[in-house]
Amino acid sequence: MKKKKIYGYSGGIAITQDVIDQVAAEAERGYTDEQLRRGRPYLGSAVAKTVQVKLSPELHSLLEKRVATDGKSRSEVVRDALTKYLAS
Repeated sequence: MKKKKIYGYSGGIAITQDVIDQVAAEAERGYTDEQLRRGRPYLGSAVAKTVQVKLSPELHSLLEKRVATDGKSRSEVVRDALTKYLAS
């Protein structure tokens, strides 16, 4: 069996001619407006804002434990905690 040429990787997926052909066929079928929308996703009624924070190693460790326990993303856990804090 002949080994397929790999042109590179995207998201851990080997890009072969088969993958290129599949993506090209999908593009030729067309995309919906939602599939073409770029930029930050909506949260609530508007485009989400990004806020960066620095965490101590201890706080970061607690965040990672909560992420693993709850099965949520870091962003979800931080949003939940901030919402509860600001509502009090």
